[in-house]
Amino acid sequence: MDKKIECLKDIKEDVGVDLYRKAVTKVVASYYSKVLSNRGKKVKRTEVWERTNIKLKELGIEEVSYEFMRTVV
Repeated sequence: MDKKIECLKDIKEDVGVDLYRKAVTKVVASYYSKVLSNRGKKVKRTEVWERTNIKLKELGIEEVSYEFMRTVV
């Protein structure tokens, strides 16, 4: 996940802030979905959304709404 985010940071200016945010959100959300499913837990969209927002906050990216998350994941 971190490697993908680093690659996205390199092209941030070229693609724009909104597309960058969507791409990072998709990478982070898919990572957490895989982690939860590998643990044998039922993947709840709200749990993935909460974890994704925490990671986005760490990266200095604006948090996403639940509706935004539904369109990305």
